Amino acid sequence: MEPRSKRGVINLYNMISCATGCRPLIYKGYGCYCGFLGSGYPVDGIDRCCQLHDSCYGWAQCTIPFMDYVLPYFWQCIYDQPYCAIDHDIFGGPDSCASKLCECDRQLSLCLQQYPCPQVRPFCTSSPFRFFQNAIMMFV
Repeated sequence: MEPRSKRGVINLYNMISCATGCRPLIYKGYGCYCGFLGSGYPVDGIDRCCQLHDSCYGWAQCTIPFMDYVLPYFWQCIYDQPYCAIDHDIFGGPDSCASKLCECDRQLSLCLQQYPCPQVRPFCTSSPFRFFQNAIMMFV
């Protein structure tokens, strides 16, 4: 069992690592939806997980723009499974933005857990903007 964690996007990376055992950055720039500003049509199941995650963040409706990338929340990794805390201390209770974001990240991690760690990042060809982003990611 790992200690409780907090710190926005770092939580997401750690949660993915907990559930999948994969290096979380392999998903950055993967397909049409994994990473920042997803668009187009998902290229596969992993990309569909990321599309659902984007939708979940939209549903969470945090009132301050981009709060979903920095708002801390508490969670634990127990036997390769992420669990969100019920109370997020000063960041809110069960209906708080922190709680909703934690659940979105947990659902993404569990969705990605269904797939083996990707060895390559597929390109998004259905969105010119994402195709350009994917091309840049080749050099990062």
